[in-house]
Amino acid sequence: MSKKYSETFKKRAIEKALTRGNGVSMDKVCNDIGVASGTLYHWIEKSRKSGFIKNTASEKRPQDWNTAEKLQVLIESGSLTEENLNSYCRRNGLYKHHIEQWKADMASTNTNPDKAEMRALREENKKLKKELRRKDKALAETAALLVLQKKVEEIWGSRDEED
Repeated sequence: MSKKYSETFKKRAIEKALTRGNGVSMDKVCNDIGVASGTLYHWIEKSRKSGFIKNTASEKRPQDWNTAEKLQVLIESGSLTEENLNSYCRRNGLYKHHIEQWKADMASTNTNPDKAEMRALREENKKLKKELRRKDKALAETAALLVLQKKVEEIWGSRDEED
């Protein structure tokens, strides 16, 4: 015998499934609300066909946005209230967690140099270490020559004494 769910419950379940975070699976959402995953997928598909939910396949996905567009969204949504932010997200086909993730990505990008920059820094460090080793060897050689010169002068005397 199948269980009957109200339209309000179905809408809330669909919204919860579609607004879940990156680390939350659809199975976890299904277990939380007590509905089989096939049923929830059916509700989502039915709501897309009826126009309740826009079909995201034809729209731009959040991962398809470039850095400049993400930055523009962060600037525009930075001063919005909670309600206005939700409205803004609906208009642009986004979810709040996308904006929060983009903000975290932008913040971490500034602190982590990219691979090319890291490679250039490693190469520069390698060259500087090589030059330092060369100079240390030259300094050691000069010091050894000075010591030998002093020993020679002690044994045979200096050239100035001969004149």
